[in-house]
Amino acid sequence: MGRSGGFQVDGLYRVGLVALLLIAAGATWGCSCDAPAPIPDPGGPFHTNVAANKSLSSLTDGEVQDLCTAILIADKSFLIDAITTEEVCRGDSVSRTDAGAEFLTACQAAYDNCKGDLASGHGALGCPLPALGCNATVDLVSACLNELAATNPVSTCVHLPTCEAAANPPFDGGTRDLSNLPARPACDRLGQECPDVSFGYPCQ
Repeated sequence: MGRSGGFQVDGLYRVGLVALLLIAAGATWGCSCDAPAPIPDPGGPFHTNVAANKSLSSLTDGEVQDLCTAILIADKSFLIDAITTEEVCRGDSVSRTDAGAEFLTACQAAYDNCKGDLASGHGALGCPLPALGCNATVDLVSACLNELAATNPVSTCVHLPTCEAAANPPFDGGTRDLSNLPARPACDRLGQECPDVSFGYPCQ
């Protein structure tokens, strides 16, 4: 009798153990353990009203338009468009202003007029959307663009003299040193997940 009861208890224990193992295995199979950890948006000038967790491939036409507008604003503010405008206006204002006591005032006025004339932008970057088949999220795009903004691309990429520098020669424009740029993990991941939507460094 005791022997029979022992077998019964032992059998129940084994059944329970197997059930627990199957539950644990099911939990492991169901988890996204291999999914990379999300990269937080560091914050900055880039902002969009499109939901951060939406994948780029799932955006509606209206959301594509909203996100493209935000990307083009970023371009004019701190990316290729901003760099082009700064280079053109610095070059024109310095080269077309006669030397003399009023050089700085005249040069700065020419620079300001140039910036006003080019305020509408060049449309150099364009918009990489829609992006069919791209599962990267809007938040990853935002994080990448704010990573770029944090490096101040205009100051990093433009080495023509400002009016003030030109008024106080000699001027050493130096060279573009991109070796010490901070890591941009969101941009790296965006380039891996959606190469057609990646944003490289504007002057690299």
